[in-house]
Amino acid sequence: MNRLQCMDYQTKPSKDKVVPKNGKAEMFPVVFFLRQPIRVSVLFPVLLAAGCHFYFFKRLPFLLLIFTGMNITFIRHSKVDFKWKTFYRSKDFDLACGAYDHAPTFTSGSLRLSGKSVYISELKRAEETAHAFLIGEKELIRTALLNEIPLNSFIDTSFKLPTLIWMIAGRLQWYFNSSRQTEVRKKSKLRISHFLDLLEEKNEDCTIIGHGFYFAQMMTEIRKRNASGHTGKRIQNEEIRTFTLHQLPGAGTGQFPQ
Repeated sequence: MNRLQCMDYQTKPSKDKVVPKNGKAEMFPVVFFLRQPIRVSVLFPVLLAAGCHFYFFKRLPFLLLIFTGMNITFIRHSKVDFKWKTFYRSKDFDLACGAYDHAPTFTSGSLRLSGKSVYISELKRAEETAHAFLIGEKELIRTALLNEIPLNSFIDTSFKLPTLIWMIAGRLQWYFNSSRQTEVRKKSKLRISHFLDLLEEKNEDCTIIGHGFYFAQMMTEIRKRNASGHTGKRIQNEEIRTFTLHQLPGAGTGQFPQ
């Protein structure tokens, strides 16, 4: 018998098929599958699933931030026992602003602490609120970084002007970085940003006793830092706001200035 006739198969120089003795080509199963036309109805779910997995892993760092965020409770100080006059001269308005900073407070509510660290400003109304409003063991950390943004008269004059005019015009000068004001907007933003940097370095839940206008500017900065929660700018006396400042794992433990 011929040697070729004894062979069940004879091969051709092809990588994907074998030719039997009857002359008909048979493809291997894998090659056969790859060569079949793929319907869009089948391909679309596969691509969608792959896209979802890609999106998940792309957003994974952000998801980690959500689970590693620190909770910050911000409380505006209690109502101040001070009555503003309807009209002031420039000198008298500056004196009234100083008297407001040293006036006592009325405390009408309370809050039981969930953490020990409490940051307060150097102003009297913040410290009084911390002692009277907060219940539980606490460590008060006083810092000038939380002081209210100061307000001065916008012009020197002996004419009496409405108090509302003094306040609005003074804040407008602050906004446009006028040197008439003790602290301008650029410096306030740097001070607030520095305070938030230190909180992120320490990376622990805390409570803050602060001030109204300062809080409004703080919310502008904190929205840029992956914060979640109620970050509206208006806050009433003794109103409690809680939000989460998301932080990557392994944050440092920076020292906070006293």
